[in-house]
Amino acid sequence: MKTCKHEGCNWPVWGHGFCKFHQRDREDFKAPTIKPRKTTGELDVFKEIWAERPHRSEISGRALDKYEGTEFFPNIFLHILDKKNWPKYRLNKDNIMLGTPWEHMLVDQGTRDQRRKYELEIEGSFQLFYVKRERLKEEYGNEK
Repeated sequence: MKTCKHEGCNWPVWGHGFCKFHQRDREDFKAPTIKPRKTTGELDVFKEIWAERPHRSEISGRALDKYEGTEFFPNIFLHILDKKNWPKYRLNKDNIMLGTPWEHMLVDQGTRDQRRKYELEIEGSFQLFYVKRERLKEEYGNEK
């Protein structure tokens, strides 16, 4: 069995005389290019909403200040009409509510039963979310 050409390496050859860990030593090696991520503009909209609205969940009334400046900050902004099916309204402030990261998860991935259970625990309501969603769907019609 052939071993890697890299000095001191005894791993088996993977391609062009080098093991899989030393492929970068090849003369014909091209480093993969990393494309910069496109900015969506969401963070700017989130900051505007944060400056304009009270820092409380619109579902439970819980304070949201503890999330500012953390990795969870974007998670307190709930899209009423989801971004996948309604991409035109991704940056529409009317389409965004404030809520805790847990409430965001319940809106995106939870069932109605899970939301009802949460409502009983917190003495809050997702009703405003449901009402806004129906109003926005009516307002935007089938414009996706």
